[in-house]
Amino acid sequence: MTVGALAALAGVWLVTIVVPGPDLVQILRAGMRSTTAGVYCALGVTTGITIWLLLSIAGMSAVIAANPSILVGLQIVGGCYLVYMGLSALWGVWRTRSRGGEVKGIATTDATRAGGGVVDPGFSDEAEDDREQSADAEAGELGKFKAFRMGLLSDLANPKTVVFFGAVFAQFFTPDMTAEWTLAVIAVLLVETIAWVMFFAIMVRAVSRWLMRYHLAVDAVAGAILAALGGVILGEGIKALARAT
Repeated sequence: MTVGALAALAGVWLVTIVVPGPDLVQILRAGMRSTTAGVYCALGVTTGITIWLLLSIAGMSAVIAANPSILVGLQIVGGCYLVYMGLSALWGVWRTRSRGGEVKGIATTDATRAGGGVVDPGFSDEAEDDREQSADAEAGELGKFKAFRMGLLSDLANPKTVVFFGAVFAQFFTPDMTAEWTLAVIAVLLVETIAWVMFFAIMVRAVSRWLMRYHLAVDAVAGAILAALGGVILGEGIKALARAT
């Protein structure tokens, strides 16, 4: 790991977490009741992301250390996965525009159903409706614990977050990566996450209006970036496979 690679990873993660998804919707709902509720919901989201992040890093480090050749497979699979997510986002934008741009709320294309921006192709519309009904049932003032639980469960309900982490980290993690660099990666990603979700929670009214208005542009840009990153990772995996054979 180098400083440049860490900066690149931080950039990819920033793009991921700012894309509207279920976690931000939960923060939006909590924040509209009170700033305190929004902040505690954001803390819950961050806790969920931290759990997935640590599990992803621990598992990947062990697998790569035992068999470094698996990295090639992860690059190929992860690259295809990222390309799929990027193209799904672009397809969702095109489909929305072809229907006249009528969108109710935040877009829910495959590539924008992320945990605090983490991408998930596994969320169903029925699951999202269940979360919406659960949130709407919380009448009046939202307590701190309930707000925290809302954010935590929203993120933990997305087990495919670990697949996304694996797809991205495959490009940046190596078997000889030191503990110091691993801690640096965790720190940078968590600082970015906390900064963004807290900002969103505190400025929820202004930010939510902006995202609602320009969400198609956000989806298009995020989709293009994810597809491009996936293409690069896929290309490197294919080259490594060709050299091995």
